[in-house]
Amino acid sequence: MYTWCYSFRLVMKAVYVESTNKYAIGRHSRLNEGIDLFTRISKMNEPEEFNLLIFERIDETKVANKEKYSKVWERLKVINGW
Repeated sequence: MYTWCYSFRLVMKAVYVESTNKYAIGRHSRLNEGIDLFTRISKMNEPEEFNLLIFERIDETKVANKEKYSKVWERLKVINGW
């Protein structure tokens, strides 16, 4: 969940309710388009299935506010093996 949440924050200069809602249902064009996370979770039989989800790798050139979120960016790279 950390990767999914903060990936969106990293590519957006500002996050609003509407864009967050679109992202949650897989309809935001900037990242993880087509991944309706809540529908996928509702269809899972075991919690371990969440680990099988593959989220889009962030292009480092698209990270907004690199200075402010540098620690988050570095953590995501470690978690995801980027």
